[in-house]
Amino acid sequence: MNVLFVLEHYHPYIGGAEKLFKLLAESLVNRGFSVKVITTLYKDSLPQKEEINGVQIIRVRSKNRYSFTLFSLGVIFKYRRWPNLIHTTTYNAAIPSSIVGFMCQIPVTITVHEIWGKLWYKMPMLTLYERILYSLFESIVLKFPFNKYIGVSDYTYNSLIQRLPADKCVKILNGFPNKEKCNQATHNSSNIPEWLFYGRLGASKGIGDFNRITGRGNVGVGRRPGDVGTHLAVVGLVTEREPSRKGPRREFPLGRGRGGSHLVGGETHQGSGIVVSDKTGA
Repeated sequence: MNVLFVLEHYHPYIGGAEKLFKLLAESLVNRGFSVKVITTLYKDSLPQKEEINGVQIIRVRSKNRYSFTLFSLGVIFKYRRWPNLIHTTTYNAAIPSSIVGFMCQIPVTITVHEIWGKLWYKMPMLTLYERILYSLFESIVLKFPFNKYIGVSDYTYNSLIQRLPADKCVKILNGFPNKEKCNQATHNSSNIPEWLFYGRLGASKGIGDFNRITGRGNVGVGRRPGDVGTHLAVVGLVTEREPSRKGPRREFPLGRGRGGSHLVGGETHQGSGIVVSDKTGA
């Protein structure tokens, strides 16, 4: 069976969803499936085509994940005769996958990581214009036809069956093989609390809420870090104390290098917690 994944980002891009789909794609290869991934060429140094652990990766040159919605359409159509199944995910890869699947009569499964609905209007760090735009885009994506909708949490699954026929929805919780043991983390010797955040920065990750609740407003998107006695080590993004919304550059697994006295997993209204769980063995 041939499975074509259409994903806005894939390994080596750092993120929980990217880790999840890498594990899924490679596990399918190990079970005898043929797997291709169409994704974004997010860094010029990456090859447009390569194979990693049996998974064939085709990267689409686009400036960002938003333009991937448009530029991936032709590439997916080019491979239309190959797959028995297209597997995509929210949000930007979903529309072109649905269009090609509908036109070419290929079954399409979508993994839905979250549904925000009216919560978009409570999202921190977004303008009113962005909240309206994202909310509208989410509702449009969910109106496109898919054969199966996978909800990765109770909350997401329940949100899906409120909007869609229940027989098209299935709940599959995120998981990972816990094969790696973490090395002993190195903690700072001072009495200053050290907060270790795993994941990428973004409006949905709760960094603003974290600062507000703890009163430690020294680190936040759009803010200059100040020295108020608490450190937020942003792991897997840029460098410590220099968070950026531009995306990940490198990853520091827990226990390799700097540890923290408090571990923070970011998600504003629900937590799939893929990266945190993977690194801690939770």
